[in-house]
Amino acid sequence: MPEVIFKSFAEDFIEAVGTFLSEFNLSLKLREENNENQLRNYEIKASDGPVTVLFYRTKSSLLEPNPEYRARVIEKILPEFAEFVNDKEDLVNRAALLGAMPVSEKVVLSQCLIPHRLSGTTAGLLALSIAHGRRSLITAYARTVARQDAKTVECLSACTDLVFEEIHYDYAHLGTGKIHRRGWTMHFLRGASLTLDAIHNNQDWGGGVLCLLRVPKASVINNVGSIGAGALNRSSYLLGGTPAFGAWTTDGEDFVFVQFLPNFVRRLPRLTDLLIEWSRSRLQNIAILVQFERDLRALPQSKS
Repeated sequence: MPEVIFKSFAEDFIEAVGTFLSEFNLSLKLREENNENQLRNYEIKASDGPVTVLFYRTKSSLLEPNPEYRARVIEKILPEFAEFVNDKEDLVNRAALLGAMPVSEKVVLSQCLIPHRLSGTTAGLLALSIAHGRRSLITAYARTVARQDAKTVECLSACTDLVFEEIHYDYAHLGTGKIHRRGWTMHFLRGASLTLDAIHNNQDWGGGVLCLLRVPKASVINNVGSIGAGALNRSSYLLGGTPAFGAWTTDGEDFVFVQFLPNFVRRLPRLTDLLIEWSRSRLQNIAILVQFERDLRALPQSKS
């Protein structure tokens, strides 16, 4: 039994993650505990290599009566692949499933605060990120690069036009929504938009839903070339209040947050509600991530 005891909602979340992992024939193995930092370190032996998962009480809540807990997923990639994609960070992360690859750090990362509501859905997505975040991102990117030689994976998305009609009706109050063939787009202020599209030919999974949050760079930074998507991925992993299930990339003059969810994930309760809720939160908080990066760059640089 673990020596570090968390509040019941966090213990239940960890148990749920373990249950979902068992569907991928994986399990959480406790490797280390730290009472002072209220931290547990787990290792998962995935088919493509070990995965480190940390569950811990956030530093800001250590002295608070109501604790806050965060989960972090760290998946190392082979140095050879890191070298191959060293200058292709945006291209790699466009193939994101539920994690980002800051190529300078040679890892695939994801994280979330442990929620009090709909925790089972978040636990299921975290488990998918643990089981397939690294493998899927690398596989999808590799197949995209070699698409002329690779066989396309095709499987019709489980999201029908009726699903998007229901989404359009339920979220008409958020902004200017529009249904398109097997998809839906919501336009927000200052040029931002959220698009959900049924996809049948993801390079790794075939069918599923592609979720894209598009934010004009000029709406959050003055000097458009000063901060890139890699900085946003780093900031969202380090301090993001919204789950970092996916990756920031750039597309022309826009930042784009990319997530892909395979068909089988649709069985998770209220999944679409959470995707839209997280996207709105991500849109509201991107300015915080940009400011964090500015503050980080303003710190005195140590001399080697």
